[in-house]
Amino acid sequence: MLGDNIRENREKLGINQVELAKLMGVSKQTVSNWENDNRIPPTQTLDKLADIFNVTTDSLLGRSEDLKLDNTYIDIENDEDYAVAKEISKLDVEDKEFIKQMIKKLNKNKQEK
Repeated sequence: MLGDNIRENREKLGINQVELAKLMGVSKQTVSNWENDNRIPPTQTLDKLADIFNVTTDSLLGRSEDLKLDNTYIDIENDEDYAVAKEISKLDVEDKEFIKQMIKKLNKNKQEK
């Protein structure tokens, strides 16, 4: 289950095993071992994976369906924000970074008002 969840979240993010390995500072083989349930990532690694995928560690472990957004948990079945997040997940890494920067600017402008 954990391996399937790692693979599913990696694919949702639109990256391959090599790219995830680089983000994690591990080899592609290590990522493959996680996804095939040959190895279980240590706790610190699960935390980092959850941060990269923007999910909870519970979700990675198959314990919940919550999406983590800055320590705010939303009901993914009934939330408009989830629909936006789902569309963003389809973008490539550069476009995602652009969206993040735009959100930061919008929030900064909102705070200055």
